Amino acid sequence: MEANIKLLSKDTPYGDNLDYIYTELPAALSHVHKLSITSALCIFDEVLQGFAKTSARFINLRHLTMYLPLSGDLESIGGILRLAYLLELAPTLEELELHANGGDVDVGWALRRNMLPYPHNKLKRVLISGASQWEGLMELAYYILQSANRLDCMILDPMIRIGGPPLDGWMVDIGREMIKKLFEGEEFRSILTIL
Repeated sequence: MEANIKLLSKDTPYGDNLDYIYTELPAALSHVHKLSITSALCIFDEVLQGFAKTSARFINLRHLTMYLPLSGDLESIGGILRLAYLLELAPTLEELELHANGGDVDVGWALRRNMLPYPHNKLKRVLISGASQWEGLMELAYYILQSANRLDCMILDPMIRIGGPPLDGWMVDIGREMIKKLFEGEEFRSILTIL
């Protein structure tokens, strides 16, 4: 079973649909094996105050693709790390694709590494495009690398693959170098690919 969902943007400050995705969709679509979600995501640490966990789960979900037009604070980590909750919501997830846009390649990164991993025993493949645009995406990638103990492959792509104009070549090169610098010498070299 497969589902494609496109959610409209909320008109409230700091509002996005992640709370709806986490609370309503698992209950309504627990039987789905492959899910594609397009939804704007507001990246502000302030949105964490209203974020609640749920007991519903995507119990059959194997492949999740999310198209996320992002807006907000480029340096927000917590706003994007809300996506880490996907690992808890989808215990049978094997493939995760996150496609983000917006942002800037000139961010000053340093992985904080301060979030405890949630063990995930099924996730094998992760692709994150637009990876060099938001600091929180790299923190999320690190969290997934720490949490998914059966991960075979993680691909970090600095190119924006959804909406908006493509990045110039020099911007992609800067993004690629920033990603390499963040993950150099890490224990994940055998599974990490930077496009």
